[in-house]
Amino acid sequence: MIKNGFLILLVGIVVGCSPEEKNGNEPEPQNPLTGITAEILTPKQIRDYSFHNAEEPLQGYEGVFADPGKELSFTGAVQIEHSGDAQAEEMPPVEVVWRSNIDGILFQGRLEDNGDTNLQKKLSKGIHTVFLEASIPGTTFTAKDSIILSNSIELRAENTGRSVRLHWSKYQGEDFISYLIYKQDYTPVAEITDINTLDYLLTGGNSFIAEHEYQVVVRTTRPHDHPVGSNIAKQHAGIFFMFPHFVHKIIKDPLRQKVYAIVGPQYSHYDSTTFGLLIIDVKENTFEIESHILQDRKFADLDISPDGQYLFLVQKNVDQITKLDLDLLEAETFVTNTNSWGFHKIEVGLNSTLYCHRNPPTSGSSSFWIYNGDSGKLISSNTSGLRHGDIEYNKNNSSLYGGESNTSSGRMHRFLVDGYSINWDRDYPSWPEYAAYPEPYIFLSDDNQYILWEKFQLDLGLNLIRSFEEKMKAASPGNKFLATFEALYNFDDLEMVWKYPQLPTGDISSMVFIDDETVVLARAENTGVNQEEYTYFFKINLAE
Repeated sequence: MIKNGFLILLVGIVVGCSPEEKNGNEPEPQNPLTGITAEILTPKQIRDYSFHNAEEPLQGYEGVFADPGKELSFTGAVQIEHSGDAQAEEMPPVEVVWRSNIDGILFQGRLEDNGDTNLQKKLSKGIHTVFLEASIPGTTFTAKDSIILSNSIELRAENTGRSVRLHWSKYQGEDFISYLIYKQDYTPVAEITDINTLDYLLTGGNSFIAEHEYQVVVRTTRPHDHPVGSNIAKQHAGIFFMFPHFVHKIIKDPLRQKVYAIVGPQYSHYDSTTFGLLIIDVKENTFEIESHILQDRKFADLDISPDGQYLFLVQKNVDQITKLDLDLLEAETFVTNTNSWGFHKIEVGLNSTLYCHRNPPTSGSSSFWIYNGDSGKLISSNTSGLRHGDIEYNKNNSSLYGGESNTSSGRMHRFLVDGYSINWDRDYPSWPEYAAYPEPYIFLSDDNQYILWEKFQLDLGLNLIRSFEEKMKAASPGNKFLATFEALYNFDDLEMVWKYPQLPTGDISSMVFIDDETVVLARAENTGVNQEEYTYFFKINLAE
């Protein structure tokens, strides 16, 4: 029957397959694994600054130079190589081992699911070879990677505000010859043969803000497979910060170890809405912005009352004076009456009497207004006059000194003040008669005994004491130093003590001596591109 024939055929097929199965003629499943790789990702091997390689070009040794005082982060990656049709679920577990030739096994365990292996470990001092080993249990697949790591000397680089000082831990070996000091170059800047000398001051740098790399390498009597080198420390010489707005002037607080700075764009047509007052903490181990207040007010000048309790600030083209309590940082406002001219200069006299110079026109002079700093009431207006310039009040002789600017024949003037009036003292000295286009800046010494104006030092009667080659911008409180924006000089003999490293370019600079050994300098720059402006603040240590 056809039906039976079909059945017979079917059975024959089934029976016919059996012998092939028994004889094993069908291929066995293929192993999808083809290999395994391992790589140490961090720490990165970098070059040191020793002359380990004497061939040209001169370059240091490739390795890892670690800080023995810190825990290290090790990261590795393991990849399993397999045939293209292998599935993720077919991948077997991977065993990983981290070990050191000195400290032994650092970690042993399974590879993470993402193929990474991570380890945090503090190593003993010495030159380590660190291995990462990976294997697949039950197979012959293994992989290994290694790095050489110098974990011998701990190096710290400190910026002093003028230089970089290096401190390092003592070498413990018996084969010491010397410490070699490197500054981002393959030639050492110094060699120290005393094993117990563990610091070095690097002076004469050419920048306050450029960061350099430093390293200490030990010369030894016997060869090592790897240089005995410290970690590589990065540091800049200056103590500074950058503020992303334009600063016009800074003054110091005589009581609180603070500096005050007025903020606002260089040009009135700029779109910036960031104005106000910066308060900067300048204590011995501090240099930072403490606060930025009154940001809706674009101030032109500021001065502190003789008792140090209040800061008074004025604005151009705005009829108001701001009074700030320096203990509470609470402000009050006095309305003025200059027909919207405002004031561009202010000095605070005894009993909080405010001597304000009206904002002058483009060409010409303007008068003084006198206000009561306690009540804000007007005492007198349109008294005497001055062409642009700057003013300083001397409480010792109740005089107001004014230095003209914006003129080809600028003069210094002395005004006698009594809290109610300003009287121009016309008894001029015979010399100097004038200065051509002087800057709008004068400096009254901390002891109220002399004035710096342009290239002259004048006594309180405006008699010439001496002249300078440069325009002196400040003097230290104890009359130890004079300073320009480029260099420091001895007060007595005018010998240049120190030429500053290169500073960032700037359109306006302002500086104050905090004490005889510390200067704060602000340098504001208008880049001329998209109204971008910024100010660098430096705290310069003169004690070295």
